[in-house]
Amino acid sequence: MYTHSSDRAVLTALMRRLAKQRLPRAQALLTQVESGIPLSEYDISFLEHVLSDTRSILPLMDRNPAYQNLYAQIILLYGAISCRALDLEQENKR
Repeated sequence: MYTHSSDRAVLTALMRRLAKQRLPRAQALLTQVESGIPLSEYDISFLEHVLSDTRSILPLMDRNPAYQNLYAQIILLYGAISCRALDLEQENKR
């Protein structure tokens, strides 16, 4: 695997942030919505921020295929949270 030298530091920082901040928070949000508890405005803001960041690092992922599977799994996780949260919102409006 070839990683651009300038990408290595960015990838290291992203993996650290993912492991220490974003993944634990995402797992907690998934548990929350799976338990039937809707997302707060703060939770939604977090998801919007993460999705914006996810879009912005797409070129980095394109250059580093070894990270693409992890990237896809994270997107699927956020998608699962969003879909379940939307279901809860629709259920609460009925």
